[in-house]
Amino acid sequence: MANCYRGGNQFKLRESLYATEPYLSVDGSSVYATSGIQGIDHAALTYFGASVFWRAAAKSWSQAGMRYSALRLGPYAEMLRLYLHDEAPFPTQFVSLNVFVSMREPPLLGMHFPVTEPKRESFRSVHRFHIPGIQFMMVCGKDLRIDQFRGSIAAAPYHYIFASPFTEDVPAANFLHVLRMHE
Repeated sequence: MANCYRGGNQFKLRESLYATEPYLSVDGSSVYATSGIQGIDHAALTYFGASVFWRAAAKSWSQAGMRYSALRLGPYAEMLRLYLHDEAPFPTQFVSLNVFVSMREPPLLGMHFPVTEPKRESFRSVHRFHIPGIQFMMVCGKDLRIDQFRGSIAAAPYHYIFASPFTEDVPAANFLHVLRMHE
């Protein structure tokens, strides 16, 4: 949580990104290869995002009178549990964890519980949550597309993070499309 937008000019993750050149920039949005960027711990961001998604799948939750059904991650929940308990590596072959940083001034302060997007494909599921200024998206499935695999913060060697003024507005799939077109 120390990396998210904290109000005023306090946004540690974005400051670290802005201190370096993006790997790729298109139409005001950028992709950063975070390996070696000082101040960005891609392993900690991966662990944080995976732990939030796994906890949201472990049981149903209630908050402020709202009931949230447990995410259905299928066999990928166990893979994430093993990773979180340091019993297995992150399952990059089946799970893509993407991080999107808002370039909006100021970023939205909203947070929301992890949700599952309506299924468009029977063999993949997409889940996301927001903390102030940052969106985490997780795609699970046997047949991840190459852009989904490469765009993951967990995938070596680049550990990508996406940044855009449209992070809160545009489906995250658009960022993956830009990356796919470039490679």
